[in-house]
Amino acid sequence: MPMKRAGGRRGAMWNWTPKDDEKKPGGSSHPEATHIGKSIVIKGEVSGSGNVYVAGALEGIVELLEGNLTVGPEGRIHANVQAHSIVVHGRVDGTLYGTKHVDLKKSAVLVGDIYTSRIAIEEGASLRGSVLVQKDLPALLRKKVARAESITEPMPFRRAKT
Repeated sequence: MPMKRAGGRRGAMWNWTPKDDEKKPGGSSHPEATHIGKSIVIKGEVSGSGNVYVAGALEGIVELLEGNLTVGPEGRIHANVQAHSIVVHGRVDGTLYGTKHVDLKKSAVLVGDIYTSRIAIEEGASLRGSVLVQKDLPALLRKKVARAESITEPMPFRRAKT
């Protein structure tokens, strides 16, 4: 079925309208999103400020600092994910950082940790990992990033005293 562009025109491969969202399980409230189809596999880094719906597979890093991520029932992600909100119907192997909220639906399988300000886990969802719910999550994330960057910087060269 061809996806529709905002405004109802047919033929757009990457975007759908809210009407199309109603057909997805747990229909998203996001008006437009990039759709990664069932037959698509992406290895590398996915970043941006838009919304993304994953029906295929992603492996690497996902950073949607101002966007939202929805993993469809057949979607698979093997990556650490950072997004404004994260809704999982499929499988994720990696850590989820949801600055607003993380929602695990009944068909979700998560192997990894969750860091978020708000969480919802439906009965039937599978979670193997830990959960940290903290009000000021963005400050926590900034500290983690700063700490990780300081670890990767080379140590300054110091001459031995003679």
